[in-house]
Amino acid sequence: MNESEVTGSRTRLQDGPATTDKKSTEDQLIPRRSTLNGFAKEALSTAGIGLRFLEPLSKLLVRTLNTSYELTLLDPEESTVLVQGGSYFGQPTEAVLFGSSFGGNLLRVRWIGCGMRMEIKTQDRKIVTSPVRSVEVVEEELPGPF
Repeated sequence: MNESEVTGSRTRLQDGPATTDKKSTEDQLIPRRSTLNGFAKEALSTAGIGLRFLEPLSKLLVRTLNTSYELTLLDPEESTVLVQGGSYFGQPTEAVLFGSSFGGNLLRVRWIGCGMRMEIKTQDRKIVTSPVRSVEVVEEELPGPF
C-alpha cells in the first residue's frame, strides 16, 4: 500500500502510484468505520449497553429500524439471552448475543450499540438485525408488599 489519506469520515486507500483521475479515487473510498482504527474509535463513542455490566435476568427492550426485541439476559459473561421479537423470534428463544457491528467484519463483543446491528446466534442460524435505534433496561416491579 503506497498511500493512505484520511478526509472527513472516510479513508482513502490507494495502491500504486498516485492518480489524478477523480473517478478512480472515488471508487476506492471506504467508510472509516470499516478500518480497524476507525471502527474502534466510532464503536467506543457509540451510546449503548455493555452486557457484562448487567445482572443475570435483566430485561432489555431493543428497538431497531425494523422491529422491537425483548431480551432477558441469562448469563452476562457468556452473553446468553432469551430473545423474542421480529419475524425470527416469535417465541422466546435461547441465543447468544455476540455483540454489535456496523454491518462489516468488526464486532464490539457483548455490546448493544445505537446505530449498530446486533449479531445473534441460535442453534441453527445467525441473525444480523437492522440498526439499533434505542436500547433500555426495563425495571420490573415486584408484586408486593411481602
